[in-house]
Amino acid sequence: EIAFARSAVGVPMLLLIVRAKGLPFTVRNQRAMWLRALAGSAGLICTFHALSTLPLSEATALQNTTPLFGALLGFIFLGEKVRTRVVAMLIAGFVGVVLILRPQSGDFANGTIAVLAGAFSAVAMVSLRKLGATETPEIVVLWFAIAAACFTFVLSAKTLMMPAPIDLLWMVVMGAVGTVSQIWM
Repeated sequence: EIAFARSAVGVPMLLLIVRAKGLPFTVRNQRAMWLRALAGSAGLICTFHALSTLPLSEATALQNTTPLFGALLGFIFLGEKVRTRVVAMLIAGFVGVVLILRPQSGDFANGTIAVLAGAFSAVAMVSLRKLGATETPEIVVLWFAIAAACFTFVLSAKTLMMPAPIDLLWMVVMGAVGTVSQIWM
């Protein structure tokens, strides 16, 4: 529900911004846009799941694996050079992830979802490197918001309910702030 609200609030805002700037709604690099939209949506869903099931410190630490996965994906897909020192830091980082996850613990599945949030976010970031050459930030964020709103609506449709007025207000604020921060990234 929260992920749906976060995404859905951004769509009308972005449509107004895109229209006011006279930007085309078309996308030149559709493959990278779909990758960004799908990975970003999955990351958003995993993030909100982790935040609702794990202690905040653990969820945050595990989600902050995005740079680890980003370096790895940049090397594999973008041909970026990785120095020995970076490889050592990646190994240390992933060892730290395993220590936080504690595979024998009862929260292993939820912890894994938090790590997936970091991995999906890294995929989205790598796709942004490609999209930055052909698309404006507003168009990238618009199509991500549309995709995320659709995916999160489908996943929460059976349990979706109208929140209390104060919660609705906070959801709108969260969606607006999240949308603006996406554009400025």
